[in-house]
Amino acid sequence: ENAERYDFLYNNTGIPEPPSLWKVPNHGSEATRGMGTSVGKRNQRRNMGHHMFVDPELGIEDYKRTAYQRYLKKYLRTVRELMTPWRFYSTTSARMVFWITPS
Repeated sequence: ENAERYDFLYNNTGIPEPPSLWKVPNHGSEATRGMGTSVGKRNQRRNMGHHMFVDPELGIEDYKRTAYQRYLKKYLRTVRELMTPWRFYSTTSARMVFWITPS
């Protein structure tokens, strides 16, 4: 989960969609098809759209696109949180500051 202060970060940004988002590869054997987590509606019980509160009434492409955008933006907000300065205070009140800076 990202910090609340980053909830609106990337709201006006569209994340490019990789071509692999739209390809339909064979997912294992016939016995295992439809299993595993998916971005779209391939797996009705375990899909990112469900976790990202995407309207299930959307068409397949809109559902997948919306789920992908929400999932990636949430991930990037979490990464942004990790890139901010961390400040820790020890029990002896000595202040230690750790800076994580992008390279």
